[in-house]
Order: sequence, then structure tokens, then C-alpha cells
Amino acid sequence: MSDDRRSVTFKIRGATFHDGTEVSAADVVYSIEIMREIDDTFWSGPYEGVESVDAIGDRSVSIKLNAPTAESLVQLMAGELSLVIPEGSYEELRDGEAPIGTGPYRFSEWKPGSHVEISRFADYWGDAPNFATVTWQFFANSTASANAAQAGDVDVAYRMNEYELADVLDQTDGIAVENVGGAFYSAIWLNGAEPLFEDHRIRQAVAHAVDRQAIVDGAYAGRTDATCIPLDPPTGDAIPDLCPYEYDPARARELLEEAGVDDLRLELKILTGDQLSATIGDILISQMADVGITVETRAMEGGSWFADVFENKAYQLSLVTGAFISVEGIVGCPAVWTHDCVPDEVEATVNDAAVAPNPVTWSELRERAAEAHAEWAHWIPLTQTPILVVVPDDLVGISPLGTSGDEFDLRNLGWRD
Repeated sequence: MSDDRRSVTFKIRGATFHDGTEVSAADVVYSIEIMREIDDTFWSGPYEGVESVDAIGDRSVSIKLNAPTAESLVQLMAGELSLVIPEGSYEELRDGEAPIGTGPYRFSEWKPGSHVEISRFADYWGDAPNFATVTWQFFANSTASANAAQAGDVDVAYRMNEYELADVLDQTDGIAVENVGGAFYSAIWLNGAEPLFEDHRIRQAVAHAVDRQAIVDGAYAGRTDATCIPLDPPTGDAIPDLCPYEYDPARARELLEEAGVDDLRLELKILTGDQLSATIGDILISQMADVGITVETRAMEGGSWFADVFENKAYQLSLVTGAFISVEGIVGCPAVWTHDCVPDEVEATVNDAAVAPNPVTWSELRERAAEAHAEWAHWIPLTQTPILVVVPDDLVGISPLGTSGDEFDLRNLGWRD
């Protein structure tokens, strides 16, 4: 890294693409430039802080930033945003059906509606995976895949979200249900643009009325953990003591009385057909009633829910069961997730973290921002989102790949000795 912390030089390890060509600096530069040009902020947004990308010979790449910021580098290294493809191959790969990468498995076959098969790549730069082939079989729903695992038709059923069925499967000889975790949360959103919530005591009362453990037991059959962490952990480690609003119905009633509210009525918007959200909603209705808050749920189809919550800010409460909120995602006016201007203290701390001189200071500042945001109480975390996997008793090495848990890491998967 340069002295002004604006330029970083990366050395490229020896690696081979699945088509047999060697990875070069030109491939890396090409891949980053493609990302920067895509007309979709999911892909191009993280590259807005990049001023230039240059190859230094065949084995090194220099990335120059518009300003010294740790977050730009973190985003550039995140999962699919750091994919490298052969120079000049984007159009062919985008329109074709045979992806090329450098991972331990290479694409073999895709039969739409049936399965995808991948095979071990002999020239992978790391340790060879244990299995010669892996086949992803498609099922209509998670119950069907779990039943297939129970019958022995497949080895693994990943992301099985039938929590009551998990108890039955746990009693089946030869298989087990594991929660491999993930970084997503279920949470209540309070609309920051709602005049009613301008009084912080009302927001705090809602937060104190929530019994997270009852939600864990009633909605997830005890298959996950309650959490008060309001944002993604700064360094991947939890902040175990960060819970400013523990379950305290007596305190919730006191706050409502202090705010002069004696008949608070709120609407909770959830997705139609989402049984998990409906169950959590029913639990919240009971918990809120216990402190004198009347909550009514309104189920909406996906497009209408998205328009009301994200675009029009036409809601009071909403519920998400798979959200990943970063420290950076809460700043701005309106903020990305809470549709309001975050307190100056939070935004200033996040901005200071972006230009922190070292990882320790960066982590400390992000943690301070998370604490201030928790006190603000526009975002009330409930539980971690479980990732349940049905596996044979003798299969080891199941772990999620990345923060979403949508994929799992095949590199360490193998049979127990």
C-alpha cells in the first residue's frame, strides 16, 4: 500500500482457469473494468471509489482509490464482486451456459429443471476437494429436498426451512439436522419518516416489548439464536454485550406513559405467503398487546410490499426475515434501510472509520457506530436467520460460503474417517 493509502498493489498467485489458460494481471484488470461498466449498482456501486486499475507486468495489479478508505477494499474483496474471468470473455460467458472460473470444481452439465453437475478441477491451485463430482438436484421446495435426504435419494438438503420437520428428521437414523448459521437477521423495521416515531420513547417502548426468545421458540422451533446485534459485526466477531433494549414490558409501559400515549395502534406489513413472517407477526401482536400497543398485520404481495417499504415509505412497521445490514448501509439522507437521516454522531463515526489509519481503529469506530445506531432504535433485531442442513451422520465439513449462506463451501466436505 502506498504512503497516502490510495494505491494498493496485489500480487497474483499462480492459478489456471477452467479452460486451461493461466490467470494474468490483464484478466484481473479486464474483470474489474467490466464490473465498473455494468449498469447495475449492485455490481458497479462498490467500484465507485476506484479511480484506476492498472496491470504491472503479468503478475501484479495496482488499484488506485479516489480517497483513502478501508471500506472500498473490503467491498472489492466480497464474494461475487471479486470474480475474475479470462480477458475478452464477458460477452460469451454472459450469454452462454458454461461458466469459467478458477475454483476446485469446474462446470460439467446443466439440465434445466433437473440438475447441475460439477467435476473436480485437476489444475486447481489449492488442495484438491474430496469428491470427484457434485450434483445439485432441483426440488420444488425445501420439504421435498428434505424428504429426499431422509429417503437417501440425496446426500445433503441445504437451506431446509421447515423448522417443525427438523425435529422429525433428527429422529431418523443415519441423518442429522445442523444449523450452519450465517450473517443474516430477522428484524423489525420502524419507518423513520413516520411522525409517530419522532419520539424516541415510542421507538424504545416497541423495542422493550419484544421477547426474542419467544420468537426463537415459537417461530423457529428453537433452531436459532436471539440477537440484539443491530448491524453486521465489524470484524466478523459478535458484540455480545450490545443490547440496549432487553425484553422489559414494564419499562415499555413506562416509556409510553412518559410519551403521553395510551392507545397506540400500529400496522405491521409482511409478505403474503410467508408463513414464517406470519408466525412472527402473531407473536409480536401478543407481545405488543401486553404493553398496551395494538398491532394489526397486513399481508402484501412482494411488489407492493417493496414499493411501500423501500420506495414510498408508506408503512409504520415491517418485518424482514433475512437481512444483512452493514454499518455503511445506515448513512445518508434518507438512509438506505431506515428511510431517515441517522444521527450526526453515527454518520460522522462511519465516515471516520472509512479513512481509519489501521484495522484496529477501523474496527473500534465501526463498533462505536453500531452502538450509537442501536441506541437510536429504528431497527430492532430479533434473531439470527438459521441455515438448516440435512446431512448424513458421517458427512463433515458443511459450512456456508460468504455472508448470505445461499451457497456452501465444497472444499472441506468429506466423509468422516
